[in-house]
Amino acid sequence: MRFWPALALSLLVCAPAVAEKSGPSFDCKKAGTEIEKTICKSPELAQLDRLVADYYRMFLKALPPESKYQSDLRATQVTWLKRRDKVCGRAADSDKRYSCVHGFYQGRIAGLARLYHQTRGGKPNRGVPFISGWYAARQPGISGQMLLLEWPDERVSGQLLTVRTNRGSHTCTLEMPKMTRKGKMLTFTSTDEGSKNCSLTVKVDGTQALVKAAPCLRQYWCGAAGFMSGRYVKTR
Repeated sequence: MRFWPALALSLLVCAPAVAEKSGPSFDCKKAGTEIEKTICKSPELAQLDRLVADYYRMFLKALPPESKYQSDLRATQVTWLKRRDKVCGRAADSDKRYSCVHGFYQGRIAGLARLYHQTRGGKPNRGVPFISGWYAARQPGISGQMLLLEWPDERVSGQLLTVRTNRGSHTCTLEMPKMTRKGKMLTFTSTDEGSKNCSLTVKVDGTQALVKAAPCLRQYWCGAAGFMSGRYVKTR
């Protein structure tokens, strides 16, 4: 059984490539702006920065070399970075600056995923439903969110964090580095020794997502008071 102690873990990311590294995508010893310093002071923002950077690089590599797709993507990234620095640089204090940067990164990863879905690396979309984004839990006594992310290498990853506020603020976190997909249905099967072969499914229908977790998965990762299953609504 595993328990994660803090709500700050809600910002953990779910790409295996990110999990293997620590810190942001840039050298904190060379951080020169208040925004960069803010990111370096926060493990959560640092991980989000690396998530966005890794997704951007993978997306860029998936596009036809020297194509308009690549030049357009580079332009949007430069514009986003400038706007992040300009808007969040106006924050009145460190807490507001943190919230601003956090919001920018959440929006950017969702935006990159949507853009990739639309272009499919310069290939036809073939009518594949778009599922990437941030989903908020919609259950009485529950606070939490889920990130679903379609990667340019055709992986789908996910992460779920919930807090059961009506039972002593019990926190539950599950990372799903690779999910199998069949239409609108996603399935994660645990390979961890304590919950091996236990599964969780996510059925996405528009902006709604219905999560169903096997009791053995919930018990191992969250304990008896943990929450996973239920309705989630896309917020980004």
